[in-house]
Amino acid sequence: MKQSLVITATLIAIFLFASGQCKKEDGEKLAYFDCDYYSYFPNEGIPTLTPEDSTEIAEFLVKSGIYTKRYLEWENYGGTMYYFMPYFKNKIDTMLFNRYLISGEPIDKQKPIFKSLNWFDLCNLIMSEAVFTGTVVDRQYIRDSTKCLWFGIKNVYRVEEVLHSYFPLKKGSYLLESRTGGYSGACTPSGQEEIFTYETHQESYSVGNKALFVASSQGYARFFMGRRYLTGNFNDEYCPNMFTMLTNSNSWNHEKTKDMKQFCKQNF
Repeated sequence: MKQSLVITATLIAIFLFASGQCKKEDGEKLAYFDCDYYSYFPNEGIPTLTPEDSTEIAEFLVKSGIYTKRYLEWENYGGTMYYFMPYFKNKIDTMLFNRYLISGEPIDKQKPIFKSLNWFDLCNLIMSEAVFTGTVVDRQYIRDSTKCLWFGIKNVYRVEEVLHSYFPLKKGSYLLESRTGGYSGACTPSGQEEIFTYETHQESYSVGNKALFVASSQGYARFFMGRRYLTGNFNDEYCPNMFTMLTNSNSWNHEKTKDMKQFCKQNF
């Protein structure tokens, strides 16, 4: 009888412990979708771009052959200027930038520069805060009937191997990303049915996908410098620890992935 009671008590303790573990994991799963779960960068509010900065960067982009003056005047998009701000703040490797991305004359951005990598590929690598191999471990679709949001999808990534990073990052770390698409929510005009949209390269960022990823907080933050946010109806809340995963109009096949890894190992 006494032995039976001991066995029963042991089984109950195991059950309670397992239940507690499940609750902890469930809580962590929900937590990693929250901005406050991460502390990679200080919370200094929405970044700003002064007219002086914008003018300086625009002149640099034209002089370097990256964009034409006509293109920048037509685009009139502060997000483009802000994206290149790290070059002026010495937050990236400016020597790499000068070596691979500057020509002094109009650049053929589709032409291979480093093995199979073209200007766009190298720009993504050089301008990024981190390059890593990892897995998309979770996704959240945001449904908000009161706010119109540009970023309707959150992805969580778990790092396997760090190829390059400007902030503390290691195997097992999580990164949070915002992507466009998802439910239209309050963006839908009154009386019309809510729609659901997929963005380009959606299949490359599906849960369970293992790949090489190029993370950029600058690529995420540039939205808050642009026309869509400043003059539109979007009500996204800025998160200092949010990223976007940079991609290209061309898919990153096995050859490009291999060349990107080699570029990182040689240059970072």
